[in-house]
Amino acid sequence: LGYSFKNHTVNNVVVTDELTVTADITVVYNWDVNSFTVAFDATEGNFAGEYTHESEQSATVSYDSKTSLTLLPSSSVTRTGYTFAGWADKDKNIITSPVSATTLNAWYVEVGKNQIKKLYAQWTQNKYTVKFSGNTGATGTMSNQVMTYDEEAQLTANNFKLTGYTFAGWTASVVGGSYKEKAEDEFTTIAAQTRIPDKAYVINLVDGETVKEVTLTAQWAENEYTVTFVYGNGTENSTATFGITKSIALETSITRTGYTFAGWKVTAVAAET
Repeated sequence: LGYSFKNHTVNNVVVTDELTVTADITVVYNWDVNSFTVAFDATEGNFAGEYTHESEQSATVSYDSKTSLTLLPSSSVTRTGYTFAGWADKDKNIITSPVSATTLNAWYVEVGKNQIKKLYAQWTQNKYTVKFSGNTGATGTMSNQVMTYDEEAQLTANNFKLTGYTFAGWTASVVGGSYKEKAEDEFTTIAAQTRIPDKAYVINLVDGETVKEVTLTAQWAENEYTVTFVYGNGTENSTATFGITKSIALETSITRTGYTFAGWKVTAVAAET
């Protein structure tokens, strides 16, 4: 086990033919040590640095070498949104580095001569924090949300208010994630000025490693209100619009025969929603 027959020698001479024996001799059996390969699989990740070379992604191990094997370091592989969690066999048993000679011999018995024992990178999903900002002048508070990379999550409903404005979505401090308005929709990539709807479903807003948090800032659309002027002097009614930053001038020069203009009276106000 672990060796392959090489040849016979007599007095250090390789015997290649039938041997005629006329006196006592010593025949030596010579053997080659068998080997197998330990190969590394990045498991949906990528090899990095010097380990991008295929020759660095495996190691040849001789049977009964009495030496241990140091596994590739964590820096050898990378995967966006994940943290390396070690190397494991096909049954997801984590392998401790260095691997002892005893274990290496057992692997040889398992896979056989010139075969491959493959180890797979294990990964842990990163978590990241989503913060909320109401933007200038808004009132209200919202708690942070903690999300997990590669898992979609629904944003907390907007709890900010801004007098004279209607909530018009969120903009993200970091672009590149994705959102969808309804659970059954397809995801859309978030660009620099993308407005993410209230209670949208999001995924992978940041990778949780190089960037660990993202801020969503509320955007607001100014409300527009309509005023109807009833002149009461036979002139057709007119309308005008105004908002929190847009005012209107009330007319004061209207006339009515036999009357003196005494001002405007508000007769109905629609509640702001």
